[in-house]
Amino acid sequence: MTFKRNPAFFSKFFNAKPKRVALQAPKRRLLRTEALEERSLLAATVGIEATDSTARETPAGSTDYATFAITRSGETDYSQPLTVYFQTSGTAGSPNNGSAADYQLYNSNGYSIYQTSYYDDAGNYVYCYSVTISANVASTNVELRPTNDATKEDTETVNLQLIATTAYNIDVNASQASATIDDNDHWSVSVEATDSTALENSDDYGVWTISRSGESDATHALTVLLA
Repeated sequence: MTFKRNPAFFSKFFNAKPKRVALQAPKRRLLRTEALEERSLLAATVGIEATDSTARETPAGSTDYATFAITRSGETDYSQPLTVYFQTSGTAGSPNNGSAADYQLYNSNGYSIYQTSYYDDAGNYVYCYSVTISANVASTNVELRPTNDATKEDTETVNLQLIATTAYNIDVNASQASATIDDNDHWSVSVEATDSTALENSDDYGVWTISRSGESDATHALTVLLA
């Protein structure tokens, strides 16, 4: 088989002038911080307030709770639930103190809110509590229920402080809320000689009566020291 040289073919590829091709710079990707900033512009703004800022220890069968409302705003799509994180502080013993806890926290459905944890952006392990705002609603409540103990205590404070995440922004004017817990163990004690005469060698005894007053919850025993 004989191959014949095609002059037109070789002339096309070996004598053609090179073409200039314009190179385009690759599109720059958003840095992580820029992406977070862009996301924050679209996220909800979350705030907290104490709608009932006073709670009181009460016996079983009666209640006097404090209530916090956590609200989201600034977005138009409420079709997804939103989990909000917060920490507690104050003079009252928090729920994770076990038997020394002065209160417990409950969500809008009446379930206990337990301590949880997560890693923040800096990689730190953060202990906190969380509550979820359900889909198609703008707010949820956190209920503070005091522990009715038998210890005499001063009025105690509880602060709830929102924690920032990439899922939402925090309203700087509503980032924390406070409530107080009033005690019901501030008894006044008195002693009286209800039988001030006793006779030797008889069943005639002297009697002192010790009474307590000033509170309505007598479900706990009260120890009185005598000198």
